[in-house]
Amino acid sequence: TTTTTTTTTTTSTTTTSTTSTTTASPMLPEPFNLLDAMYRDVPVEPINGAFLLDGKAGFAISSSTNVSLTSKASSPSVRFSAVATFTQAPGSSGYLVALTDAGLKRYFGVYYSAISAGFIVFLTQNDGGKLVQFRQRVSITLQPQTTYRMLVAVRGDVLSVQVMTEIAGTMIPVVDSSFIVPDTLVFCTELSSNCVLSVGQRTYGVSPVSAWSGTISEMIVYKDARLLDLPEESYALVPSTTMGPGDVTPVNLLDSTISSIVGQSSTQRADGAFDMVGGAFLLRSHPTYDPTGGFQILLNVQQYAFNSGYLFAKTSQRGDVRYYALFSSSERSNLAFYYQTTGGASGVLNFAGDISDGLPHEILLQVVLVNTKGTSDITVLLDGVSLGTQQTAGVVADCGEATSACVFYVGARSSSAGVEHEMSGTLQTAQWLSDPVESFPASSQIVFNMKHPDILDETAVFEDNALVLDDLSGVRVLKNVRVESRFTIGLRFVQRPNDFGYLFAKTDNLGLRYYALYSSGSSRTVSLFYTVEGSTTQQRLSFVADIADGQEHTLVLVVSGSKVSLTIDTAEFSANLVGQVADCEPISSSCLLYLGQRTSLSGPSLFFSGSISTATLANGLGVV
Repeated sequence: TTTTTTTTTTTSTTTTSTTSTTTASPMLPEPFNLLDAMYRDVPVEPINGAFLLDGKAGFAISSSTNVSLTSKASSPSVRFSAVATFTQAPGSSGYLVALTDAGLKRYFGVYYSAISAGFIVFLTQNDGGKLVQFRQRVSITLQPQTTYRMLVAVRGDVLSVQVMTEIAGTMIPVVDSSFIVPDTLVFCTELSSNCVLSVGQRTYGVSPVSAWSGTISEMIVYKDARLLDLPEESYALVPSTTMGPGDVTPVNLLDSTISSIVGQSSTQRADGAFDMVGGAFLLRSHPTYDPTGGFQILLNVQQYAFNSGYLFAKTSQRGDVRYYALFSSSERSNLAFYYQTTGGASGVLNFAGDISDGLPHEILLQVVLVNTKGTSDITVLLDGVSLGTQQTAGVVADCGEATSACVFYVGARSSSAGVEHEMSGTLQTAQWLSDPVESFPASSQIVFNMKHPDILDETAVFEDNALVLDDLSGVRVLKNVRVESRFTIGLRFVQRPNDFGYLFAKTDNLGLRYYALYSSGSSRTVSLFYTVEGSTTQQRLSFVADIADGQEHTLVLVVSGSKVSLTIDTAEFSANLVGQVADCEPISSSCLLYLGQRTSLSGPSLFFSGSISTATLANGLGVV
């Protein structure tokens, strides 16, 4: 048998094969069907032959069974194979299968990342007596409502990955790649509390993390055997779900046990967020990560308009060496990532994204430390939309633990005078994840981007990243967030002169407006329509403001219990509500969220004409 070693590749589905199955070796060993009830640790039951997983948890294989991937604890004699049939919920990430210890060590794991569009196969190697994580990425973009079948096989220092998908009743290969992996791989061989085999999740301690969203209808492992091809199997299309991504446990960088507030003023508000004016958080303990992997930092911020400052910076004491730092520039309307490489070079990567507008935003930085080119991949997402991935000039360096020569600030940068270039505004969360590809939990994702292209209906039209509305129809938002007693909505928009219409409206199918904002060019007013809990009476508050003038405006609506404030550019308004704002969920024919119109008894009406470049909702954020 000849093994072909290649770089990561994905073959587009242009094969015209008419064969619906592949032929396996006639001497297959007896497999372990991990979906069999006799192996499961929890009473999970399939539906229509498939397990529907919601991104919260899969299940572990009982340690009382004889299931194992391999009887060998180390390479080069290790060999095993895993076969899976699955669908994936749109936009989700998670593990299909994982063999782990009770901590962070992944002896074997197959993880799909929606953000980087590919599978990552995790293995553990013995590197000079130290166990380190090995990763191999396989590029493929999973499509919704599509069944895939996958083979991952290991033999010594060769990793093979095959993926096929069903098109018109025929299984078509989309990935067929082999890779050279370290010949010093190590594994655990007998299941226990420190050797856990999981399906649809990775187990950390006793908790599931990064669970699969979608269906798994086949999960078979072949102990001590490397399959050359996918074995014969019948296929049945299983509809994908619409459930969210999995859950992990990030580090809260604002926790008082690991950070201290320094500088002029950083005070915690009633909603838990921090008002940052000349202050910052100094980390007394720095989070750690696998140097062969990477990390992520997630921030929910509301930076003051025209302010420029560091969102975070890990530097030398004087600040002249920036190991990694993210700077928000009002002048350049961008986010700049500064870095130092292990070779001593410094550099900056610029990402086009402006957050210095007074609106709530979510920023996610992902750092893959070592890519196939021997440099680092830096990805920035703003409000869930990727601003792109760029490569550094080398591998990003780190100064290590907190010392006088290694300083980590959130909200500023270190300098010889203390702190400088502070970010001014509101900081709601700052979280760290010691992995570059796993998903943050839904509880971390506080800012909801109402104009994210993936959650708008097919009528949405964009120009220069702005949603264009033409006075003929609005755009339906297909994802729901139920507002809490405190919430903030931020908009940046242009309304056609003398136009009148709804910027947004959350309603039932009869037109009852739970919360909606209407702008009238004729009366030069902006009106908030709302309904309170336990009532169907429509309430209205109107504010004198002429925004239908063809100019760009910034608007921030803050609801805090029974109080509301409205800021339009530099004009500020406030009022009392008659009660807490009501809401509906989930999105359905009787629970509707639109941008640029409202729903009424007679159908859609009062369309907005203009464009909306930003529309974010920050749940739990709001002090009046």
